[in-house]
Amino acid sequence: MEQITVIDYAKLAQMITARNQNIDYEKLAQALLNEASRPSPDAQKRSTKKKSTLHRKSDDGEYRSYTTSPIKDKAVIASVREYFLSREQYNNHMLFVVGISVGLRISDLLSLRFIDVMNEQIEFRDEIILPEIKTGKPRVFALSDVAKDAIRLYIDKVLNWRFSMSDYLFPPRKQDSKSAHIDQSTANRALGAAFAANHLDMNHGTHVLRKTFAYHVLTGTNDPLERSRRLEVLQHMLNHSSPAITLAYAGITADEEQTIYKNLDFGIDPVSEAIIPKSAD
Repeated sequence: MEQITVIDYAKLAQMITARNQNIDYEKLAQALLNEASRPSPDAQKRSTKKKSTLHRKSDDGEYRSYTTSPIKDKAVIASVREYFLSREQYNNHMLFVVGISVGLRISDLLSLRFIDVMNEQIEFRDEIILPEIKTGKPRVFALSDVAKDAIRLYIDKVLNWRFSMSDYLFPPRKQDSKSAHIDQSTANRALGAAFAANHLDMNHGTHVLRKTFAYHVLTGTNDPLERSRRLEVLQHMLNHSSPAITLAYAGITADEEQTIYKNLDFGIDPVSEAIIPKSAD
């Protein structure tokens, strides 16, 4: 077995400063600790990889990077929804509407069972507790009225109200016959078809659902104080380490930040009627 060397950096700093009184002990000790905690070059390379960037083959045969973005325009959301409804794809409609309504990772979304969202009396739960597959932490959330409606529509139109509480909301299709529920690639294809039909120039990865949820949670109000509070709540929902990460994740751009600044009026109206004179030629 390989022997692990443990270095006492505080003691090492003491030894160095004892030989040279001009060296600040505390600064040296901190510098040594910082160096020890620095990730290895390989780890640094792994950490700089963009997790939300996918590579897709374009029409010219080249692979390019596409960063997953939220759907910001509500009209586009309505258009994608109508695509599924018009084709009676009630399963894909439910995937899209529930996905943007709860903000779960795709692995957690696809693992939902009917027992998770409703009781034996077919009544939707006021509070849903689901352990996250990635973190193991419990995620507590609720369903919006439109999410409940999408599930109810699927049960009525596809299942004819015949289902078991242990059944998955998204059961396997032919290409997923070996899976307990549909897989991520199947969900990708369903969303991609709807986006392409609506001429949307954006990545159609399933991560769009979670990012769309995040964006509309934050922009659902114009009140600065309420938006600040929503940022704190969303950061907790998504288990992010800082508000800056949450803002970037939700796709809040510099233009939107400027709009917030410009729309601040605090309930008071301008009183000046002065006109800025034009500069002389």
